[in-house]
Amino acid sequence: PPLPTPGTHSTMVRMEYAVARWLLQVDDHEDDHHDDHHDDHHDDHAEDYHDDHGHEHDHEDHTSTQDLRIAAIFVILAAGLIGGLVPLFIKQLRRPMHPATLLLRSLAAGVILALALIHVIPEAEHNLGEVVDFPVGACCTIFGILFMITMENLLPLLLPGGHAPHNPDDAEGGWVADKEATKESDTTDEKQVAKLDPDSVSHKELSTHLFELACIVHNVLIGFALGVIVEGYDEARSLFIALAFHQLLEGIALATYVLAAHFSVLKSMIAILLFSLGTPVGIAIGLGVTSGDYEGNTTTSYTIQGVFGGIAGGMLLYIALVQMIAHDFRQMQLQMASGWVVRLLAYLMLVVGSAAMAVIVLGEQGAHDH
Repeated sequence: PPLPTPGTHSTMVRMEYAVARWLLQVDDHEDDHHDDHHDDHHDDHAEDYHDDHGHEHDHEDHTSTQDLRIAAIFVILAAGLIGGLVPLFIKQLRRPMHPATLLLRSLAAGVILALALIHVIPEAEHNLGEVVDFPVGACCTIFGILFMITMENLLPLLLPGGHAPHNPDDAEGGWVADKEATKESDTTDEKQVAKLDPDSVSHKELSTHLFELACIVHNVLIGFALGVIVEGYDEARSLFIALAFHQLLEGIALATYVLAAHFSVLKSMIAILLFSLGTPVGIAIGLGVTSGDYEGNTTTSYTIQGVFGGIAGGMLLYIALVQMIAHDFRQMQLQMASGWVVRLLAYLMLVVGSAAMAVIVLGEQGAHDH
């Protein structure tokens, strides 16, 4: 074919160049669109993954302590049973004035005293302080002390065979003609006085039940505090360990009461079992309420925990100071005048018990602060 003229050749070259350039632009546009679409799809996928993963992470945080709280139910139950049952099978502890018994009771008294003054009462005052600007916690503590005094002095009168002591002056101006009636009245009064005697078995049984009641109320509350910790594994673990030792020492203290009351084997085991169930029941309640919508920082929550905690604290304070420390050390002074070594060791065990509970409470507070 004939060669194109220079003008025609240059025109064709320019057209080919334009077409080629246009094709390159279209291909680049498609590549950019594909890349942008790929990047957007990748970003959307990453965002969705992040959201899903974050949701799963939040769910894991919410349930991260559930296994630990379930394990705490059984471990703390075992700690209470060990602390309460083991002393029951030691023969030396069945003798009230045996040095081992006195030292164990001194240790238990220190534990209860520190439990009341360092843990239970301040916690009640803190909770009620969130509700009202008035020392309601102290009022509840006073009520707990008055409740103990009332139960200790009036409840024996309401038991079978109990009645108010007879006053001869109320009968015929103080003259009683029937000598048999006078003799019967004197016998009844002696029995009634014996029932009110702190060293009598019936009085010790009543003291044991009241002490167990105060411990159960307190333990349900602190168990509930552990049961509602749904986030923070370290916090729950620290509180778990502290409550296990807490339950162990309280079990030992209750065992000293049970031994002094001379309960039967079955009755002793039932008392220890009921006490040991307090904290696990509180944990179970906490697990139950946190499965739904639970708000712990409410006025109702603070009020319930503060009122019952303050009453339990007053009961524990009365038990430690009046029924254990004052009574036991007075008995040691009267019956063991020459046993100064035992009395010195008893004072030391009182300090050790208080210090041990103080350390445990410090661990609990550290767990809450964390």
